[in-house]
Amino acid sequence: MKVTFISTVPASGLARAALQLKKEFGLSLELKVYYPRQIDEEQVKDDVVFQDLRSSDAVFVDIRGSGRSIDLVYRALKDERNIVINLMAPVGKMMEITRLGSFRGKSLAGKIRDDEARDPEEVWKKISRAESLVQTAGRLVPLGPVRDAGNYVRFARYWRYGGEKNYRNLLMLLLKDYLNCDLPRPSEPEPFPEFGIYHPRYGYFQELKDYTCASGHDSSRPTIGIIFYGNMHFEQCQPVLKALIEEFEGYNKIPVFSDGIHNLRAMRRFFFDEGDPVLDALINLTWFRLNGGPLGGDPSLTRQLLRDLNVPVFTPACMYSRKIDEWKMSDTGLSPIESIMAVIWPELDGSVEPIPCCGVRDVSVGELEAHEVAAIEERVRKIASRIKSWIRLKHKDNSEKRV
Repeated sequence: MKVTFISTVPASGLARAALQLKKEFGLSLELKVYYPRQIDEEQVKDDVVFQDLRSSDAVFVDIRGSGRSIDLVYRALKDERNIVINLMAPVGKMMEITRLGSFRGKSLAGKIRDDEARDPEEVWKKISRAESLVQTAGRLVPLGPVRDAGNYVRFARYWRYGGEKNYRNLLMLLLKDYLNCDLPRPSEPEPFPEFGIYHPRYGYFQELKDYTCASGHDSSRPTIGIIFYGNMHFEQCQPVLKALIEEFEGYNKIPVFSDGIHNLRAMRRFFFDEGDPVLDALINLTWFRLNGGPLGGDPSLTRQLLRDLNVPVFTPACMYSRKIDEWKMSDTGLSPIESIMAVIWPELDGSVEPIPCCGVRDVSVGELEAHEVAAIEERVRKIASRIKSWIRLKHKDNSEKRV
């Protein structure tokens, strides 16, 4: 059996889940992973990708935006008969070629028009409502197109929520229901909260007061807020989050995760106490603008929140898809796409100091060469040092400041 992923997310967790299943159940499973950037920048040969896509029993596709990768995958698979599952929003060319049993993605591809994608929270609600209806119908009538449509939603949710447990269950559902493997029934997708507090040492919290009690918050010390991705991107944020927490030893830290759509709600809930701001500085580890992620939202809401917060916002440039070694050898540094998403768009919200803080490195998981995100330690130290200097300057008397 051969399963191929075109994945925007570094695939080390997926590879570990596949390796565990192979060992546990004695499966003959070949897992192939390509990254859209590899295809877009012609780092892999088109004919090799074509062959792997067409010879796969199932192909899962997570491609964001536009580029060569969408056209290549579309051309390779549009006339084939293997399973194809679009893992992102049910729109566009990847949804048109989605096929799972008797379910065809064309039935959902036109449900959200391009001119509707203006309010990210409303689009998200519409997608969630449609998915819930389809998944419920699939459970109540587990036959034919209805069952397959319900399973399509399960696959999308396993991927969106992320983590090795969800990846394991995604693969088990595919293998059991569509590739004739004798496996236990997988559990339902394990949701990830839209937002919350997470500290590697103290765990998850949904209330600020619970977290400050557990973490030994000291109101006499400066407080650093950190906002980073939850859901499928949670794991890739952990290396730089942990590095920053270490660098700010002795400071209060409030690390907040968000799905990217609900950033402003998360910030309003956890960076204020009874309406009063509690931060001395904010570090943003997400791409795009703060309100709504890639869909964007009303910038006036962001301006109002940041005006109320009244602290500098630092957005280190996170290279979630570029290899650190490639970046070091490059004459240009960040790619044009990274410059737009990690520098220019955040600067429109008033963010400063886009110093690269993390990138991708190769890691071997069994026979598969996967990617994982790693912090660039010397850059993280520099970022932390500069933020500490900003905070010291804030608390200095004006008579002691040099201009």
